[in-house]
Amino acid sequence: NTCIFCAAAYANATQGPHTDEHIIAYSLGGVDVLPRATCAKHQEITRKLDEQIACDMLGVYRSVNQLPSRSGSSLKPFYKIAVTNIASGLTYLQRVPVSEVPCLYISPHLLTPGILVGAPAETLRVGHVLHSVKDESLSVFMRKLPPGAQATVTSGGVRLEDFARMLAKVAHTYLTAEIGHENFTPILLNVIDGLSTNPYHLVGG
Repeated sequence: NTCIFCAAAYANATQGPHTDEHIIAYSLGGVDVLPRATCAKHQEITRKLDEQIACDMLGVYRSVNQLPSRSGSSLKPFYKIAVTNIASGLTYLQRVPVSEVPCLYISPHLLTPGILVGAPAETLRVGHVLHSVKDESLSVFMRKLPPGAQATVTSGGVRLEDFARMLAKVAHTYLTAEIGHENFTPILLNVIDGLSTNPYHLVGG
């Protein structure tokens, strides 16, 4: 076997044994796995990428909706939310049960990949991120705040580049599962590795 990302031989002296690779990250509900598909180097790359998306970007959403976690580290029973007293201007952190945290939805919108619209490879076609909150959960939460206070619910780090890298990884691993990585010419490897200066040329919505 060879690594599906770099063709490193299975269990060679420098890489060590290959590991299983989820097509969609387990932390995002993925269940389909390619066995012994990833070398140690790329296991670390994809692990960090999945962690950035699942914990930093979607941590609140995953905790509120109790999505799976291998370690449980991102599924917190409580969240600390910044609350500001408008009259005094003082801000403090309030410990809130995760069941009462307003559910913040993050929707990254990527443009059509540049390669599909004939754009030069160096032309950045960056999309945008939409944020929304369930009206009901927000109303319930706001009613529990002290009079004259307002709260700030943050979404964590949202990087469109990392979201594009995740989509590239899903596409590459899915096609590998369908036809085998030796039966197509991969074009997304630099995007997955974080080496592309313009991932939006090949990845989009």
